Amino acid sequence: MKAGLDTLITGEADYPTEVKAKELGINLILGGHRETENFGVRKLGEKAQRSLAV
Repeated sequence: MKAGLDTLITGEADYPTEVKAKELGINLILGGHRETENFGVRKLGEKAQRSLAV
């Protein structure tokens, strides 16, 4: 695969995206729009802040 990825984590995807992911052998994790936009981004920010803290 050109991008070198094997998993895509996103909030939502349309059916053609799901089909293409399956064809390419990419794991597709659909976390839900609200959950990923609110809770997921907040937790990701906290984790990034901890890992980048000097």
